[in-house]
Amino acid sequence: TQEEIEVCQKLLNIENLPGYDFPKTIKSSPRSYQEQGYQWMRLLQELQLGACLADDMGLGKTFQTISFLDSIKDSLNKVLIICPVSILMNWKSEFEKFSDMNPTLYYADQREIPSDAKIIITSYGILRKEIDSVIGKYDWDVVVMDEVQKLKNIKSVGAQSARKLKAQFRICLTGTPVENDLSEFYNIIDLAVPGVWGNLQNLNYFKRNKDARFIAREIAKPFILRRTKKQVLTDLPDKLEQTVYLTFHTDEKVHYTKTIEEIRNRFDVNTNSKKYGQILKDLLTLRQLCLWQAQTKHTLSTKIDFLLDNLEQIVEENNQALVYSQFTKYLDIIQEKIKERGWKFSRIDGSYTIKKRQAEVDAFQSGEQKIFLISLKAGGLGLNLTAANYVFIMDPWWNPAVENQAIDRAHRIGQKNNITVYRPIIKGSVEEKVIELQEKKKELFKDLLGNEDQDDFSGKLTLDDFRMILS
Repeated sequence: TQEEIEVCQKLLNIENLPGYDFPKTIKSSPRSYQEQGYQWMRLLQELQLGACLADDMGLGKTFQTISFLDSIKDSLNKVLIICPVSILMNWKSEFEKFSDMNPTLYYADQREIPSDAKIIITSYGILRKEIDSVIGKYDWDVVVMDEVQKLKNIKSVGAQSARKLKAQFRICLTGTPVENDLSEFYNIIDLAVPGVWGNLQNLNYFKRNKDARFIAREIAKPFILRRTKKQVLTDLPDKLEQTVYLTFHTDEKVHYTKTIEEIRNRFDVNTNSKKYGQILKDLLTLRQLCLWQAQTKHTLSTKIDFLLDNLEQIVEENNQALVYSQFTKYLDIIQEKIKERGWKFSRIDGSYTIKKRQAEVDAFQSGEQKIFLISLKAGGLGLNLTAANYVFIMDPWWNPAVENQAIDRAHRIGQKNNITVYRPIIKGSVEEKVIELQEKKKELFKDLLGNEDQDDFSGKLTLDDFRMILS
């Protein structure tokens, strides 16, 4: 009908969307493209359709979604947000940062949905387990599927479970709109707008007919919004920094909790003069447990899982990334995982000669290698790595100046791209405590981890500080 054609024209012309007021309760000012994304979602929701927001990594898909939910919160009863386990806590943190809405985590042993809870955040694993019980019984006003490429296989249990959800409006979020394999593309758009294609027979037609494939993409256009950094970051600072809060896998958490209990007990009874040296060793142990844990035959690492998920997308889109850690053993573990995936990488640590070091830099700068593994001592200064547009700070450095020096290897004159910096932090761990303390005492941690001589800490760290870190 003419009315339907006009609706599609509105959706395709992002510059002339209806002017929905941006919610005043959001604790941040939106960029212009973020406000457009918000208005686009509002229009699709008003039309009772569905949305696939496929902006580039780091452009604020979570922020746009929270802004949308905040704007209609008075009319909401129940909203379900589904995401990978590793970013459950990040969603909660982003709500706390930007909105007054108080989400409920529905995961592990916290499996309770209070009657007055509006926003429920859960994992794809729980969705699969409970689609025929708790989660499947609700009539959801809005369902948000983050990192929806996890459901890209149309025949997977996860995708089938998502289809069973009862929802008035669905939002799919992904930094990788899957357009190489039409069945994956079909699946994701159908998750956002169920029935948009008709039925599976239509999909088979699209697969066989080249022109029909083009038609399929045209059909999807009003429901998918994709902006790249190059398109929208002309008016932005060159550096976007994100602290991403991750949660331990269950086995990691058990081992970490047991270790910190032992350390606390030792801290309380140890009164001798070597206390500071022991505390530094204990801190080092806890920090490393946040990075990786060698349990039985397997190495567990929530952070490496997060890194690999992101690197997959970065490599696929022909971008380049720097990965920093203070621990060469940690870089060894990451390197093995990267080799398993067949990705090309450069590396620098203290064992590299100047000649070998320059060869690694040249290979990265030329675009031959997409990933650069760098140890702090070897790569914090003096490198020009402007080919990178992503930086991962895998373990927090107590002196912010050191972090900035590392980031500035990429963020410097000659850099043509905007830089996105990710700092993965384990929620509720010693990492979070040290960052809290760093905020309170900016200079307190200078040189803390480079030297175990207790004289260096006289007058800098008090026993109360250590107590707070271990609390």
